[in-house]
Amino acid sequence: MPSLLSQKAVLASLSISQWSARKLDKKVTEEIHARNHAEPHAGRYNKLLIAREGLQKVQHAAGEARTFHYAMTQPWMDDGARLLPSALFIDYANRIRDLRFGVKLAPHSLQTRAWCTTPRRRRFASRAQCSEQQRW
Repeated sequence: MPSLLSQKAVLASLSISQWSARKLDKKVTEEIHARNHAEPHAGRYNKLLIAREGLQKVQHAAGEARTFHYAMTQPWMDDGARLLPSALFIDYANRIRDLRFGVKLAPHSLQTRAWCTTPRRRRFASRAQCSEQQRW
């Protein structure tokens, strides 16, 4: 009796969405276009809303989950579902559960930051580094 694919493998899908922490800076975009006589849609200038180090922790956690998913599965359907051998299902489920926890935990490691101004410069700093008078 031939073995059925449904007895040997399952379909696995992974969907991760994450906030980019970037915001279009319309004022800078307009200034650059005006200064360089560029077309209105020649470029977009974004500002990073949180510290790069914190964002990288979130991106790394999500990337690790994707890498593991792709390593354990094979392409199967056009909608993104991938084939996972049934023999690997328990190991896959346990590791994905651990990685999922890491992806959810990563944003909590971000420090709350505030925009501070000192007499000579403006900068991002942790709230502990900003006095109440310096915060905007």
